[in-house]
Amino acid sequence: MKLCECGCGKSAPIAQRNRTKGNWIKGQSLRFIHGHNGRGKGKPIKKGLPYTINIITGCWIWKWYKDKKGYGVMRKNGLLLKAHRYFYKKYKGGILEGLQLDHLCRNKSCVNPEHLEIVTNAENCRRGLNAKLNYNIILQIKNKLSNGVKQQRLVEQFNVSPSTISEIARGKAWI
Repeated sequence: MKLCECGCGKSAPIAQRNRTKGNWIKGQSLRFIHGHNGRGKGKPIKKGLPYTINIITGCWIWKWYKDKKGYGVMRKNGLLLKAHRYFYKKYKGGILEGLQLDHLCRNKSCVNPEHLEIVTNAENCRRGLNAKLNYNIILQIKNKLSNGVKQQRLVEQFNVSPSTISEIARGKAWI
């Protein structure tokens, strides 16, 4: 017998008949107890935390519903909320409009407020896993620019666009 997928810990019922629409197969466990299928979308379960704590990393890993991008989602007062934003506001305070939370641990399902930092969109993009540049590389570029290295050479060396090097040189990016 299988447990209900909403996370309540109760045993899911057995299908009494085949049903194509719900992918029921007679004699096998259903995915949910009747009425629990909406619970996976952030409705609270009465017992237990909605996250598990990784003792090695300190991450609070969201174990309820996650969106397509991997962020935890929860329902509070009838509204769907990003779980990491909710926990940050609860433990650390508000987030100014236009700013974002960056997961310093790089784990999108982490809701530990100590692993979150308020940043601008530009800073969040720079810190992303796919970012070509980081703080140390920027220092190298600035140092080379101040030593007279041509911008085109830096474009080739660091595999970035000419406008990126130009913005760094003019102090418009990575100030």
